[in-house]
Amino acid sequence: MWAANGSDAATIKLMMTEGSDMGWMGLGWNMHGSMKGADMWVVHRQGQGWAVTDALAVAFARPIADQSQDVILRSMEYKTGVWSAVMSRKLKPCDLAGDLEIMPGQQLVMLWAHGSVARNSFSGVTYHGPGFRNKGSVGVTLLAEEVLSQRSALQAADQAADQHVPVASSEAPEPLPVTDAHVEAIVRKFMHARDASADNARRGTAPAVCTSSKCDASAEQARQQPATYNTAAAVATQASKYTPPPVTKNADGTLSVDIKCPRSAIPAEVTTYLVCYTLLPADQKYHIVRYDSLLGSRLVHHSLTYTCEPGSQAEADAKQLLAANGTGPFNLDTHVKTCAQIYMAAPPRKAPPNILPQEVGLPFGKDSFQVFIVEMHYNNPTGASGMSDTGSGLRLTFQPASFRGVDAEFLTIGQFILDIPPGQPDYAAQTATCTPACTKRFKQNLTIINQAFHAHALGKSFRTNWVRNGVELKPLANLKRFDQAYAQWLPSDPVQRVLMPGDQLSLTCTYNSIGRKNVTQWGWTAQDEMCMWFIMYYPAQEVAFCAHGFTPLLPLTVCSASSQEATALYEPYIAGNFTQVFNIVKDTVTSGRGILQDPVMRITKPYNLSQGCSSDKPL
Repeated sequence: MWAANGSDAATIKLMMTEGSDMGWMGLGWNMHGSMKGADMWVVHRQGQGWAVTDALAVAFARPIADQSQDVILRSMEYKTGVWSAVMSRKLKPCDLAGDLEIMPGQQLVMLWAHGSVARNSFSGVTYHGPGFRNKGSVGVTLLAEEVLSQRSALQAADQAADQHVPVASSEAPEPLPVTDAHVEAIVRKFMHARDASADNARRGTAPAVCTSSKCDASAEQARQQPATYNTAAAVATQASKYTPPPVTKNADGTLSVDIKCPRSAIPAEVTTYLVCYTLLPADQKYHIVRYDSLLGSRLVHHSLTYTCEPGSQAEADAKQLLAANGTGPFNLDTHVKTCAQIYMAAPPRKAPPNILPQEVGLPFGKDSFQVFIVEMHYNNPTGASGMSDTGSGLRLTFQPASFRGVDAEFLTIGQFILDIPPGQPDYAAQTATCTPACTKRFKQNLTIINQAFHAHALGKSFRTNWVRNGVELKPLANLKRFDQAYAQWLPSDPVQRVLMPGDQLSLTCTYNSIGRKNVTQWGWTAQDEMCMWFIMYYPAQEVAFCAHGFTPLLPLTVCSASSQEATALYEPYIAGNFTQVFNIVKDTVTSGRGILQDPVMRITKPYNLSQGCSSDKPL
């Protein structure tokens, strides 16, 4: 149980059923469910009594005590087999490195565990043990009633903002007009810098750029059909092996369908990723209004669901793969999934279902998303053989889109030029920015539902910035310690969650490449890396991908309905195909899907992350 203590502190009562000899019990807080990076409150035996230690779990190991101890233990008692600890802490302590701010109304994951002590002190806390008997997690929303008053205070401003499209700040002037000569000069510098780098010198120099209408046929074809990761191109045409899942009508008139893997053997490996493909009905447009986890094995660690951009080559490849090979499963050790747009993250074990706002739905069907890929992560710590999954994935509840009318959509911000050197514990990639010139294409204000970050094994942290008219606002999301195994949709600030035309958003991804011997670049495989920020919002706009800052020498903002232009640049850039890079950039700019020489808004008033924090302990 929990309660507010005034308006700036929370009091938590933690109750556990355990024998009288229990040595410690604790809880942790974060937004994604991993112990790694969790803010921990550990109640433990201390001398002849009890104490609480405010700590941070930097890894899957004993938490490290914070330098600033901001949690107080109000009481600890044992009655008839039940331990009860009452703790208090300010909602926003000033220990920004060790403590998680508790925002009223924000969804969090609460971790819990208990165990014994080797000696009566925090240093004597021992491992809670494997399995789920002594540990667990649950999704919670703290102090939900507090957010109502905060929303009321901002309601008038929000209503006015809904009718207002801000004038572009003087800090972000309009992009300059460009000519073919400008494009060629910029691309030439961009490619020359690539070839001049020590790491890329072995690839040779780029060929001369062809800018005339007489470019050779292969270059022209490459311009019109940018390179894709076509994993199904070699599959021969044959009778379809795919059987669509059955659709069930519910008592309330909604429909349900399961997107999941069939019964599958789980390899005797510690970590396994299996993916399965599903083609959903496309007779009309539908809205997903809710989704629940389906768990067919206790070895399921988590799952993500991806989708393909409608009408893309990736979608065509996925449909061909389905027809030739059926649903799957396919092991990611040897299979490269065709699509990378995160669409849904399964709610954690024992967590409630994901229910969308009443007026909004996630679209699929006719003229929308159709192919979905469920990615299952299995954790088999003992490498047990003979294990299987009876069918894990998601149960979707949906209805015709006409019932709700408002589409949720995704804005993706990402960096597609990555060259991560080996042996670096804290390497920051070039910042990707969604500029005001792109967000001014929004026709109205946008309400954020939730967000997700995406990287692979080297991903360490994500930092975002949100700027409006030169003033930096509170970051929409930051993740100090990323754990790929716990990728989830992250909750947004329940009060400040409205994007406006002309806003600027930036993403910086940081990596730990210790253990790698070669440069790691952007790519689809687990050995490659990514840098992505997905924002689920409503109502849907025509801009689905926005990114500027691939390198300082390519001042191109891709502002498009898909990420095709950004991904298409990758292969010819790596291959040194000067002509193809020129044609892609030129076509992106002249079609309006990109903005060249697009200035980034300068921050005139930075946001103070410690704003509103309290260095005092609760009374």
